[in-house]
Amino acid sequence: MKRWALLTAIVLLLLTTPVIAAIVDFRDYGFFGGADGYGNFTSGPTGLGTLTLAATSPGSATLEWDASFGFGVNWPSKNNTGYLEQPEELLITFSSPIYLSSITFSGLSTNEVGFYQLNGSGSLFRFTGTSDVGSLTLALDLQAPIRSILFSGDSPGNRNSYAVAELNGTVVPIPAAAWLLGSGVVGLALLKRRSPR
Repeated sequence: MKRWALLTAIVLLLLTTPVIAAIVDFRDYGFFGGADGYGNFTSGPTGLGTLTLAATSPGSATLEWDASFGFGVNWPSKNNTGYLEQPEELLITFSSPIYLSSITFSGLSTNEVGFYQLNGSGSLFRFTGTSDVGSLTLALDLQAPIRSILFSGDSPGNRNSYAVAELNGTVVPIPAAAWLLGSGVVGLALLKRRSPR
């Protein structure tokens, strides 16, 4: 009887585990400083799980990391290293699905434009700088979790540029049904173990 009470208490505790919001600051040297100059980089565990960052276009592009701005892409044919400009792209992939609530950009001045795309397909969403301070926090209201986000610059010929400084979101919790199923399997295993042969 004590085992069932303990098992029930554990299941209830797991079912009520809160979802905690996390901010990933790409300007943090401890997590991301080693990415500078590589085509791709996989972080250690962050509040949003393990992240993989990749300079996906053009082929000779590398990640550009800066403690003041965050992540951009360096392509030798562009003068403005450290930022994202067309045709440069930055892909961030998450180890588990997340709900992204906001993105902070740096180096994005008034009327400069950038784009992002969710999960590798669908619409390109446009964002525009609103001040000469060069920082923009874009609030998102996503109805579904995402596994990746792709950032790109404005049309070729336009000199708009920016860097990705922060992501704010929550990891999708393991559904309560999975915990319930798991506890039921454990309970059946315990019953089978106790039954006489």
